[in-house]
This record gives sequence, C-alpha cells and structure tokens, in this order.
Amino acid sequence: MVTQKSAMTTGPILAAIPLNYRDGDPFWGRDMGLLVAGLRSLGVDARLVALGRRENHPADLPLILGTMDDFANPDWWQKLNPSAIILNTWSAPRYDRIRKAALSATPRVIEKLDSDGVRSPEIWPWKFAYTTFGGCLDSGKAWKKVLAPVIALLRLSLIAFPGLLYRRMALSMAQIRVHAVESPIAVARTQRFLRRFLPAIPRVVFIPHPVTEDSMRADPQTVRENRIVSVGRWHAFQKNFPLLLETLEKFLAIHPDWSADIIGELPKGWNADRYFRDTHLHGRIRFHGRLPHGEISSLYKKSRIFFMSSRYESFNIAAAEALCCGCSVVGSGQIASVSYFIGTDSGTTVCSQTSNHFLDALCAEVSAWETGARNAEAISRTWISRVGSKAVAQQVLDTLESMKD
Repeated sequence: MVTQKSAMTTGPILAAIPLNYRDGDPFWGRDMGLLVAGLRSLGVDARLVALGRRENHPADLPLILGTMDDFANPDWWQKLNPSAIILNTWSAPRYDRIRKAALSATPRVIEKLDSDGVRSPEIWPWKFAYTTFGGCLDSGKAWKKVLAPVIALLRLSLIAFPGLLYRRMALSMAQIRVHAVESPIAVARTQRFLRRFLPAIPRVVFIPHPVTEDSMRADPQTVRENRIVSVGRWHAFQKNFPLLLETLEKFLAIHPDWSADIIGELPKGWNADRYFRDTHLHGRIRFHGRLPHGEISSLYKKSRIFFMSSRYESFNIAAAEALCCGCSVVGSGQIASVSYFIGTDSGTTVCSQTSNHFLDALCAEVSAWETGARNAEAISRTWISRVGSKAVAQQVLDTLESMKD
C-alpha cells in the first residue's frame, strides 16, 4: 500500500500536464510553463512536468519529462519528492491513475480545469451542445466533423442519464482537495455541477491563466492609435471569422479614422486582397498571419480595443495579454471570462452574438476612449497585477499555503 507523504516536504512544486513537450512558446510562453516561470521568479523551485525524453532538450530548463506509464506510477512521483503539484488533467476520469499517483507523493495537489464551468449539459444545455458541436468541427478529425451534430445531440441527451458520465467526472474531482478555474462565474458553475453529485464538494478557486509581464505591458513611449486588434486561429469555428469580418466592415465604414490588425492563421484559401477588392477597407484591415509573441505585443501597445469575436472560450489568453498592454476588450457576455475582463473600466460586453450588437459595443468603446473613460496605463497596471505571471504564481502559493491545514 502506498503511503502519502507529508505536505511539509521541502521538494519542488511541479506543474504537470500529460501532453507531448515542445521547446519554446507552446510550453513556456503560456499556461503551465509560464506558471513555472512565475513561481521561479518568486524564488520557488518549480518544474514543468510533461511527456517526452529529457535528453532531447536543453539541459538548463526546469523540466521533467516522462511517459504516460511514469505519470501513472506512484513511485515515479514519490522519487520527484514534490512539496506540491499543479495538475492539468481537465477533471477527465481517464486520468484517475495519474491523480492517484500524484496524490501518493503529496496531498497538496491542485487540479487546473481550463474551463468555463459548463461541465455537464444541465449547467447550460444550449451552450454545452454548441460547444460540443464546435469542438468536433475543430478537432481535425474528418469523422468528427461529419458526425458533429449527432455527437452534440448524444452528449446533450446525457442530461437524462447523468450517472453515465458526469457522476464519474464528479467522483474523479472529489479525489482532489482544490480545483482551479479561470473566471469567477466558472467557479460558481463548477460548484453547482459538483453539488449535483456530491454530498460534500471539494474547494473550487479562481486562478486565471498567467500572462508574461516581460513583454505584455503598456509602453508610455508608444503612440496609441485608433486600432482594433484581434487574435485567433481564424480557421477554427470557435473564433467566428465570418462575424469578425462582417462586424469590422460595418464598424470601419462609420469610423474612417480607425483600422484593424488581425493576427493568426486564416482559413485555407481565404484571400484578403480578393475579399476586399475595390472597397474602402483595402489596407485598413491588415492580416498578419501567425506572429511571435514579441511582435504581437507591439501591436497590442499601439491599439485601443481588443475584439473577441469567439463563439465560446474557457478564458482567452490573448484578451488578457491585450489588457496587460493597455487595450480594452469587447466580447460576448455569453463567454465566462468577459464579465471579468471588462470589470475595471476596461471594456464592453455584447448581449447577443450578432454583428450589429458587436458593432454597438465597439462604437461604445470608441466613445469611452474619446471621452477619457479609458486609460491605457491604468488598464495595464491593473491587469498585470491580476493576471501577470508573478501575480498568478502568488495566488497559487497562497492557495497551497491554505492547504497545509
């Protein structure tokens, strides 16, 4: 029988995610890698744990790599001697062996959910089905795309049979003392989900995704222009590229002194020159494709408004980055993080996901900037203090400290 180690062990804090590791921004510029960087900047011995072979990567990285068998092996975790573990396994029951193995090394395990809190169809039936449908379309698997409506309806029908899947998920979550989600409303939704199945629920806390303070901050020396900026995987159903274009066409027609920068991969075969030929918009909407973080931050610092056209999000790290650079945010109120993002004189929410309602919100933000109701430096300071990697790392440390009892 495996014995559980004391919470007072002095080993490293491990941020673990069962995904194949890659060097660079995919792991160190966001999420768990950036959390490790934030913890280390506070003087904490923190390591990223992922899948792969350690000898294939630079020796100076605070990195531990293993196999799925390692992740499920209590001995492997115990030899790492962690003082705490931040586990990103999305509350999926298929990772129960990993949870149990991690808990064998320390009781101080926080599971990071990366969720808007809609854990089951009864939380919000329409949104659950719509998100499931979109996830199938964006999966990259041909069979899922074809069967997307059927899969969405089948998953929705499980509202009548909660024990088939969602009770199992709640029981998996019950193994962990503390769960972290990325917006205040997601906390409440997750608690409601857990109350449906458990007599006593684990603790659910709000901890946002981290943003790097090194490059994502307002620059007083940079002239802020009348620009809208938007970032996304524009080939994905989730990001709603058609709505982005339709809204910007209407907005720029009535605001001739404004322009827009669109960052990210475009739909296959889509051509801006052909789409905007012989229109007043040619050259006023700039499509940059995929850019490194440094170039994205320079565009944030020149802009006033970040436009989130997404159909759904668990958080939207790009919006948080833009806030840290001094932009305000326009996004749908149906997205859990948007009410949080706009809550500090920092944006406008949209009541319905149509181009006219988005147009109204963008026009309201223009007025807010023109009348002095928006201040880029103040927005930047506030949001670095909320979602900067050091601030988020401190929230994690405070939560872990509360788990010593």
